[in-house]
Amino acid sequence: MPGSERSSVLKVNRLGSLMRDLEEEREAIEVVEARRRERRDNVIAERRARERLGGLDAADGEDEEVGEGGKTQQEVIEAFERQLLELFLDGMDAIPYEEIDFTEPAEGNPLLEQDAQDDYFDDEEEFDYRAARGDAPAEEDKLAEGEYDY
Repeated sequence: MPGSERSSVLKVNRLGSLMRDLEEEREAIEVVEARRRERRDNVIAERRARERLGGLDAADGEDEEVGEGGKTQQEVIEAFERQLLELFLDGMDAIPYEEIDFTEPAEGNPLLEQDAQDDYFDDEEEFDYRAARGDAPAEEDKLAEGEYDY
């Protein structure tokens, strides 16, 4: 019986961790959806503000090229950039970040190479050339004992 109780406790613990993971994933999805709604609301507010100011822009006499759908080139660019940003923020862009993050570069990791170089030079001991020549250290090179000038 003690083995079966332990087995059932392990199953309950696994089930609990699974439920916790599912809840965290659900919360993450809700956050993504809330951000998406917020961006959508911001876009709608920006459009309304542009529509209100649209009459003022036309009165300025600026001639802008109007393309398909009655949108200016600048509006098309802004819509495209906004869509790319939303795809990136929602994690739905088509770039395989796992390959980029977890693939070792062909020339090696520059940070690891720098660390190895630093370790190599840190292992070297300081060499006193004056002592090797037999020169006595100058008076100013000697450390004062007990007194520190802060």
